[in-house]
Amino acid sequence: MKLFLKKLRPLVRMVTVTLIVALMYLLLNHLEDTLISNTSDPFVRSCDFISEIRATAVKYNSANTDSTLLQGQSLGINTTRIAIGCAIKIREMDLQKDDISHLPLFVDLLPSFCSTMSKGFIYEFYFAHDYNDTFFIGDAAYERFNEIFNGVLKNRSECHKFEDIEKAINVHFVKCQYSGKPAWAQNDAMMAAHADNMTFFYRINDDTILQTSGWTEQFIATLSTYKPPLIGVVGPNHKGGKLSILTYDFVHRHHIDIFGFYYPRELSAWYADDWITRVYEPSRSLKLRNIKLFHTKKLGIRYDRDKAHSKMLPKLLKRDRKVLQTYLKTHPP
Repeated sequence: MKLFLKKLRPLVRMVTVTLIVALMYLLLNHLEDTLISNTSDPFVRSCDFISEIRATAVKYNSANTDSTLLQGQSLGINTTRIAIGCAIKIREMDLQKDDISHLPLFVDLLPSFCSTMSKGFIYEFYFAHDYNDTFFIGDAAYERFNEIFNGVLKNRSECHKFEDIEKAINVHFVKCQYSGKPAWAQNDAMMAAHADNMTFFYRINDDTILQTSGWTEQFIATLSTYKPPLIGVVGPNHKGGKLSILTYDFVHRHHIDIFGFYYPRELSAWYADDWITRVYEPSRSLKLRNIKLFHTKKLGIRYDRDKAHSKMLPKLLKRDRKVLQTYLKTHPP
């Protein structure tokens, strides 16, 4: 018996050490989650969705906008609230003495957005960022971001064509409790917008120049032509990136209602835009040739590609097309 216990001792030690390591791992994960979600920042709610101000109505005087709004009303929908979903990653090399005002988001995207947006709509930006982002871990990061954002609205001539433009554009932040997963961040930005009862969703990149006015009305009008209406995806004719798919996508909230997500969780970085393009093909996925934008890629590639996700795509498409077909059968035109 003593000999047996002596031989058993190393095994007991190994099991004990394993249990201690496992408990420490669980404890550290719990502490990390607590530190991430329980912050004293006044902009942060108890969940990951960080909001600032709510939208307020604005006047409009565009005939195209009038037509789009009336068409939406005939379908029983509120067309005026557009969520702009964007995953942002600010690296240490992107900072200039903690300043971000030189980044493409403020120099290119926002001024071109002002130039091409339409009156009569309220645009809600949802910026998703990693919890350990170089800029957003800093003190008063959200206040600093909003100061620069509002400065562009106030000072850039492109934004002066609208009175009270600050009432038509609002900013929200979504802090992600992970890092290096842009498709997850894009998805979670849109899920936050869905929880805020947004009507339409436009997923874009921060290094973008919008080139064509009236994209809002044309995207909504295109979705409205599908049978049944609003079930599908539409996007712009983009320069830069993979041209055979939609690398920018615009959908109605039905998209999340149908699938339960904006992008599948299995796709954490690349190929989410392949999925949303192809899941609606052939008759519910359209690129509008006359709506143009330029994906500048000024900041280069900020995320690594996982080629395993490419192999996963056919299986995901098969699964999710079945979900879509089931929905269409139970919701005929």
